[in-house]
Amino acid sequence: MPRFYLEPAAWNGEPALVADEAKHCSRVLRAKPGDRITVFDGEGRSSEAEILALTKGRVDLRLGKVELEAEPKVRVVLAQAVIKGKAMDWLLQKAVELGVDEIQPLATRHAVVQPGDGKEDKWQRAVLEACKQCGRSRVPRVLPITLIEDFFRNTQSHRRIIASLGPDAQPLRDHLSKTADLEKVIFLVGPEGDFSQEESRKAIDSGWLEANLGSRVLRSETAAVFCLASASYAFS
Repeated sequence: MPRFYLEPAAWNGEPALVADEAKHCSRVLRAKPGDRITVFDGEGRSSEAEILALTKGRVDLRLGKVELEAEPKVRVVLAQAVIKGKAMDWLLQKAVELGVDEIQPLATRHAVVQPGDGKEDKWQRAVLEACKQCGRSRVPRVLPITLIEDFFRNTQSHRRIIASLGPDAQPLRDHLSKTADLEKVIFLVGPEGDFSQEESRKAIDSGWLEANLGSRVLRSETAAVFCLASASYAFS
């Protein structure tokens, strides 16, 4: 059944799809009155809905029983150095499918995008589309691109894990094996070419746990998927 985003404020009164969601429903899918769709609000609510009427820029709905998606046992954050073009879009999609709760894009020495480049809105739309595809009703947040130095200063709690090629890195499974009372885990993944030596040193000095992802050197997007898939398995 097709899934559409229905803004939280629209769930009371006279619910209706508007703007791009209405256009997609009426023009792309060519829906008609009486058709049934699924709607979700990005905050956990979802419902089957009957289409009552279609007008220009609006699709009126009748909602059915409202379901609530469970809160995650452990919140998972991906702090990802920005990577090139479509690789970043692909990674966002896979991160949503693997259950990420929040994505913090980072500007690093070897990253190709800097703060102020206006990418966040595009990425947030990509995340929403991924939620439609995979059936999630909670839409992960894509935060504004942040300088990695500022990120280190503002992230000083929870379990913090950096994907590392360093000789002292421990297997990722060891860092994820102790989940008692764990509320949140943050994965830090570098760009193509990895973090600079200074950036890696700052992470380790500020308490990040070095995680080895195996014997092979992974691409940035592959490393992120490895971390998120491992977390999904560990916390399921």
